[in-house]
Amino acid sequence: MLLHHHEKEVKDVENLTKYIKKNSPSTKFEFIAGDLSTLAEVEKLADKAKSFLGGRVDVLFNNHATQQEVESILELEDSQWTHVFDTNM
Repeated sequence: MLLHHHEKEVKDVENLTKYIKKNSPSTKFEFIAGDLSTLAEVEKLADKAKSFLGGRVDVLFNNHATQQEVESILELEDSQWTHVFDTNM
């Protein structure tokens, strides 16, 4: 199992590592950090997955998104709007 995460999510990775080791000690897993809003990071993740999984992907689950909470969409700066769109689309 190859799990991707954003660099800021270190605590979540630590918690999930403990959980997997406790509840499924024979599971082979690895985490890879990066920002999937850039093509270079997507390609890096794809190369890592190909290598780690022996060229075979049985299940692919993508839960990558970002959100900037504001009272009104009109409050979003252009750079925030672009980041949200680039990441979520």
